[in-house]
Amino acid sequence: MAEYVYAAVHVRVSTSTVSRTLRELGYCYKRPKLSLKHKQDSRQVRRAKWARDEALKKGLWTRDATPSSTRTSASSTSIPA
Repeated sequence: MAEYVYAAVHVRVSTSTVSRTLRELGYCYKRPKLSLKHKQDSRQVRRAKWARDEALKKGLWTRDATPSSTRTSASSTSIPA
């Protein structure tokens, strides 16, 4: 951004000056949070947690359980000719 200011108006400013000025103008540049909580339906989340807790109580599921996945090695797959 400091380079852009120099290219536009031929005035050298430091990155801290650019940062401070943007903050004073009400702009904020930060890395976004990688969360989708705000897009989740809280009722469905509560139901899923309840269902999980019930399954844990009944012994139908363990906390150590991980979703099963099928892994395929490159040597076991055939490539069509």
